[in-house]
Amino acid sequence: MTRIILLFSILFLAACGGLKDVSKFKKEDIVFSLKKGACFGKCSVYNLDVYKNGYVVFEGIANVEKYGIYARKITKQEFQNIKMNFDKENFYGFDDNYPIAMSDLPTITMTYNKENMTKTVQGSINRPQQILNLQKNLEQLIKSN
Repeated sequence: MTRIILLFSILFLAACGGLKDVSKFKKEDIVFSLKKGACFGKCSVYNLDVYKNGYVVFEGIANVEKYGIYARKITKQEFQNIKMNFDKENFYGFDDNYPIAMSDLPTITMTYNKENMTKTVQGSINRPQQILNLQKNLEQLIKSN
């Protein structure tokens, strides 16, 4: 059932001209990734990927404003600003995991692929403020559309 809804969403958006064929995007071309998992309450659940071609792909799964898959192209300047912020905050210097004290909180996973290096940081509300700010920056990419 989920696949049917996903396929319908892709076809609908493609017909409207608002979605490039994201199924052809390669996983290895993802530069930034943000995955927010479920909690026992009404936490938003989504995946957000930023590709090196400048496309942002958002998949709203649960408790979000937009359900389904949405894509938009960001400017080179927006892409460079995100990259600059991740580098400025030394994303590669953060711990890989910030243990979650309560099982009710969602797990949030952020990944940055820079050249041949990949760094993933996982946690919840207990992550450093710089990581929370980077998350907000990524979320803003889909909200500004």
